[in-house]
Amino acid sequence: MLLQIYKNMWTQPDDVIHEVVEDTKKGHMVLLLVLFGIAFSLDYASNNSVGDRMDLLSILVMAVVVGPLFGLFVWFCLSGTLHLCCRWLGGSASFRETRQTWAWASVIYSSKLPVWLLQVLIFGKEMFTDETPRIDSNVFLLVLIVLLSIVMIVINIWFVFTLIRSLAEMHHLSRSRVTVAMLLPVGLLFLLMLFLIAS
Repeated sequence: MLLQIYKNMWTQPDDVIHEVVEDTKKGHMVLLLVLFGIAFSLDYASNNSVGDRMDLLSILVMAVVVGPLFGLFVWFCLSGTLHLCCRWLGGSASFRETRQTWAWASVIYSSKLPVWLLQVLIFGKEMFTDETPRIDSNVFLLVLIVLLSIVMIVINIWFVFTLIRSLAEMHHLSRSRVTVAMLLPVGLLFLLMLFLIAS
């Protein structure tokens, strides 16, 4: 069942999201958020060069142990913000439905985990450091990391697209309105930064 849901979320999320959300159990939510949290923590560690301050084992342990809590925090904040923006634009889903919709859409984001496993096995700690001498000195590794980075970018884009389609269906909004709902917090933050700079 979960495998079929995973496939449908990749290909036709707006056709299945109502049924999936209605049948969501607590165990499903825990699994979804644990996987999302681990994937998100690995991305965070890589983007912030955490390997310059920690060894590889510590980074992986932190991702597995602390990552799910980090993911829970990010999920609650982002789904809450999206819910408020969607409702403001005329959406009709409840907060619970929005949270669960976001969680199910995150299966796309969590698809990074097999790619992350491959990257850690091949590139090791250099996935989390600012300087990458072993990768830079090997043409094969350079080409491989570029290809895998493209895969990661595609997954990110598809996650956002899936989230838009799923929220549009749950809130009975157009995809363009949901896109606006996603951009609103960014725009408000930008205006706040301009205000603070000006003052």
